[in-house]
Amino acid sequence: MRIKELILKYDAGIKITLLFFHFAGFSIWFGALATNQVSIAAIVVTVISGLLLVIRELIKDGLVWRATIEGICTIVKVFLLIIAFLIEAKNPVVLLIVMLLGILSAHLPNQIKNKVLFTLNNN
Repeated sequence: MRIKELILKYDAGIKITLLFFHFAGFSIWFGALATNQVSIAAIVVTVISGLLLVIRELIKDGLVWRATIEGICTIVKVFLLIIAFLIEAKNPVVLLIVMLLGILSAHLPNQIKNKVLFTLNNN
């Protein structure tokens, strides 16, 4: 069985598992800021689960996902998380923006979330 077929077959379970780890890791990362601490384990869980979620979307929907509202929000979140990591992961404003983008992209209606904003040329 090909990887795409496996992902489609078990998509609901894969997505909810990855979202659980992503949310838990990010919550600990963000919550640790209240005591002026940094949890490297939480950052690693957040990053790895986030990358796996992106890979899942790219395998499931193809490269067109990058041109959807959900894809664009995710790409912006990834860049903001990179910035947060580079500034020692202690900037709550950057993490708050990331959290708001995540909430926005997760709760938009499907017809808006999956709207393609531009076409991608493969040439």
